[in-house]
Amino acid sequence: MANNYNESKWAVWAIICIGLMTLSSFPLEAQQRPEDSVVLIHADQTSGYGVMWNGYIATVLHLVAGRQQILVNWQGQQSAAKVVQAHRDADLALLQLASPLNIPSLQVFQGDPPRGRPLDYYLMPEGGSRFDNEKIKLAPGGSGMVPLKNIDRRIAANPQTLQKFTQSLCADGSFKYPALNQYIYKFQDANVRKSHSGSPIIYNGQIVGLVDGGAAKIGIRDVVWSAIARGNFEAMMQGNVAKMQTWAPCVSEQLYSGFRTDNPLTYAGQEDTLAIYPEFRAAFGDIYETMFEEDQRDIDTLLIHGEEDVEDGRLTLNDLWQETIDVYIDYESGATIAVPTNSNMLLEVSEDGKFAMVETSGPYEEIRGAILIAGGDEIEEAIDARHWFEEFILSDGQEWVVEPGLEDDVIDFLDDPEDPFYEKLLDRFVYDPESLPQDTVVTGELYAVITIEGSDFLGVAVMVNNRELLTREQRIYYYLLEACAVLSGYPYD
Repeated sequence: MANNYNESKWAVWAIICIGLMTLSSFPLEAQQRPEDSVVLIHADQTSGYGVMWNGYIATVLHLVAGRQQILVNWQGQQSAAKVVQAHRDADLALLQLASPLNIPSLQVFQGDPPRGRPLDYYLMPEGGSRFDNEKIKLAPGGSGMVPLKNIDRRIAANPQTLQKFTQSLCADGSFKYPALNQYIYKFQDANVRKSHSGSPIIYNGQIVGLVDGGAAKIGIRDVVWSAIARGNFEAMMQGNVAKMQTWAPCVSEQLYSGFRTDNPLTYAGQEDTLAIYPEFRAAFGDIYETMFEEDQRDIDTLLIHGEEDVEDGRLTLNDLWQETIDVYIDYESGATIAVPTNSNMLLEVSEDGKFAMVETSGPYEEIRGAILIAGGDEIEEAIDARHWFEEFILSDGQEWVVEPGLEDDVIDFLDDPEDPFYEKLLDRFVYDPESLPQDTVVTGELYAVITIEGSDFLGVAVMVNNRELLTREQRIYYYLLEACAVLSGYPYD
């Protein structure tokens, strides 16, 4: 009995040893990293991203449609590429490389990705050689998928806004894409930018979707979402999708395109100004027409209220229409800010990189602006930044008071654990003491828009002294600066 046991024991050990020897004769393959399948794409003057799937580079259609030259960069190697299949309604495309680069493929995630939990996507710093791993959350609730037209309640509920939104999409003859009824994933976070288009969103090492960053604007703010990989990638392979009719490039350059200084097909020639990067320049009227009606009303009210004491030559919206505005982006927090083109800007960034203060001035020294951008990790940091900014703008020696009968407009959802948000419209005045109490002559005004989005803070303030002495030209600049405060904010998601 004992001999049989010993013989069995040694037989088991022999099998284990033989198995270990067999395994040791084959090299262990290193675990594949998702970023090893991500590529940087240059398409004429625009740039974005893609991911290797099923032997093709999957990317967003608006990046590559109609482009003359498409270059794919991967780990120091480069290959030309061409579009071999497209899914117009979903804004997706497949590229075939002219020269094989041996890029490993990823699979499509076939389940429902988690809501409100960080997923991965990847970005390449300009001039860099390695992808940075970034985090994004999909909106909580349900499956997270909604038709594109329902990405924001104000788009879906207002036919005029929906029409403006549709006009900003790419055109293929009489068709617009992505299609309004196409299902997309909503982002809970708003740190995706238009130059991130095509970057894969990854869960458990598999593809959930592709970033469709900055594909349209309301005012100056991007509307961002994710194209869905599941079902749509396979449909492209089968050719069971709406075909492109014209293959015209997406001409909404300032809406759809990302520009990089390391694009060998062009050079943007824009110097980065620390945390604030130039985005585009446009006429105020062109921007105003794309804004939500409630934001338009805020600007209208500022102008009407400010001109009510002017006896002759009152300004109207038409006087601001052709004035130009410069738009800037803070890539860290996703904040978009606007200033009149003829402004002087002074930028200071804290040593830890978490705070950026922009001071603006124009043709009249008594008109000035202040912008604070604070990117934190906790909501308490954003609340602290709000308190500091309010104290800062109200402590310039002026006797700022609230207009009798009025109070600040406040939206406070800071207690929302999934999507904390706060916005305050602050209005303060200085009155000529000699005019009181019989009359109220305003000599100074402070207008500020204060926003908390998650753990990020943005404060934009406009101040004027001796308002009654402003010339017509100076008043135009003043109202334009106030309009820029309304325009500034975080992307709609």
